[in-house]
Amino acid sequence: MSSSNILARLVTNDAKLIKKVFKAASSLIDEAPLKIGEEGLSIRALDLAEVSMIDMVLSKEAFEVFEFNKPIKANIRLSDVLNLLKFESKSEKLEMVFREDKVTFRVSNEFTRIFTVPIFFSEDKDLPLPKVSLGNSFETKVSTIKHLLESGKHISDYISISVENNTVLLSAKGEISEYQVILTVEEGNLINPVLKEASRASYDLKRLSSIVSSLLFSENVKVEFDTDLPLKMSQKMEDVPNSTVTFYIAPRMEKA
Repeated sequence: MSSSNILARLVTNDAKLIKKVFKAASSLIDEAPLKIGEEGLSIRALDLAEVSMIDMVLSKEAFEVFEFNKPIKANIRLSDVLNLLKFESKSEKLEMVFREDKVTFRVSNEFTRIFTVPIFFSEDKDLPLPKVSLGNSFETKVSTIKHLLESGKHISDYISISVENNTVLLSAKGEISEYQVILTVEEGNLINPVLKEASRASYDLKRLSSIVSSLLFSENVKVEFDTDLPLKMSQKMEDVPNSTVTFYIAPRMEKA
C-alpha cells in the first residue's frame, strides 16, 4: 500500500458477493463491526435485543488483493453502504480502501462509481460464540423454510421444530389453525440428518424470516437445534473456500 494513511485495501472481482455479505448482516444489525485480519473479512455481532447473533467469515481467497498494516475492527453503518451498492453485479470489480475515519468504495465495469462512507474504530473484545451442544442437525433447501415462514406468518408469531419418527416437522400453530412442513429423507428434503427423537423448540417467526431472507450464498442451509436451546443456521459461500455465514437465534420459552 503506497499511501501511509491507508489502513487496509481489499479488491474483489465479485461486487455482488460483498453486497450479499452486507445484506446478511443487515438482517440483524444496523452497524456492523468489520474485522480485517489474517482470517479475512469477518463480522460477529448481536442484535439490539441480544436474542440473535451473526458470525460471518469471508476468507482472503475471496479477494484479488487483501492488504492491511495490522488487524483492525471498523464499525460501518450498513444502510449507508447498501443504499449505494444497489446495482452491483457479479462481474463488477470492487475496491475498498480503509482510512482512519472513512472507507472508500470504488466499483468499476462499464463505468466507475466511487463513494465514501464514515467508519469508526473499536477495540472491543470479540464476542464469544454460544457454548451449546445441539443434538440435531440437518440440511434442507432455503426455499422450503421460506415457504413455511411465508404461510406461517398468517397463523402464528413463532415456528416450532420437532423430531418425530426420524422426520423433522416445521410448524406454525395458532389458536385454531396450524400449518406444517414435513421433511423426510425419502422425499429428498431432509439431507444428512442427525436426529434425536422427541426434540422440540420454538423460535420467533419474524426474526427468523429476516434471517432466512438473507441466506443468499447457496441453495441449502444447515440447521442445528435441540430442545429449548438456540437455533443455529449456517451456509457455506459457494466458490469461496473457508467462507461461511452463521446465525444463532434464542429459543422462545413456553409460558408456565
